[in-house]
Amino acid sequence: MAFILAPLGALILVVIIIVALFFLVKAIKYLAINTIIGLILLALLKWLGVLSGLHIGLWDVVLSAVGGVIGVFIIIVLYFLGYDL
Repeated sequence: MAFILAPLGALILVVIIIVALFFLVKAIKYLAINTIIGLILLALLKWLGVLSGLHIGLWDVVLSAVGGVIGVFIIIVLYFLGYDL
């Protein structure tokens, strides 16, 4: 009986790992796209002159890379409130 359950358990474990990797790759793809869009949006706003007085520093890039579009929105709100990261 134990000889039957061991391969079945290994098969179930492999299926669980494959499903977990699928969802992980899907989430990483979304985060990478969000990061690229956020950085492009930050550069575009600076280039168009909307954020002309903003000096883009390390924390601005990190916040827009981690937060994406929402991170850029936070940077814009902080900029208009008078805070410069």
